[in-house]
Amino acid sequence: MNREEKGHIRKQVLAMRDTIPANIRQEKSLRIAHHLLADSEIIQRTTIMCFSSFGSEINTLPFIEKASTLDKKLCLPLTFRSTKELIPYYYQGREQLKSGVYGIMEPDPTISQKVALTDIEIILVPGIAFDRAMGRLGYGAGYYDRFIEKVPHALRIGVCFSEQILDKIPMESHDKHLHAIVTEDGIVRI
Repeated sequence: MNREEKGHIRKQVLAMRDTIPANIRQEKSLRIAHHLLADSEIIQRTTIMCFSSFGSEINTLPFIEKASTLDKKLCLPLTFRSTKELIPYYYQGREQLKSGVYGIMEPDPTISQKVALTDIEIILVPGIAFDRAMGRLGYGAGYYDRFIEKVPHALRIGVCFSEQILDKIPMESHDKHLHAIVTEDGIVRI
């Protein structure tokens, strides 16, 4: 397994994901939010780290807004490119977000409150491709793999469209497996 193989998969899956029409992506995103909020293992937890969508990813906003009304504490990561680190901050509304690294909406640290890593119970993890063995292929910088190492107690859930589930993802020793994956078709657990 090599970087070239991962790069090829990234390119193929991103190209495919980009062809999903915006209205279909939105419909699928709403179904994903419904599955997340209907799952008993998820709903019993309080503090959930989500991510701000960008490009042709699922739209996480429906989940964030609905979960916020259910007494869930949502947090979003602030990205530090120099250290390839994610720092979670509580989400308290769109007005606290600013355009950050890669053009992704992130918490403004001057008006947001940091989250203690020990408080995070669930991490919703973005990615380009996933497999049924709970493998994940991210964007290649390792932000989430490094973050997951810091919160080994948290339930790790990949969030994607069903088209992003492949037969097998090439995994290396530093790549972190997930506990579950949710698509518009439901939740898959190992």
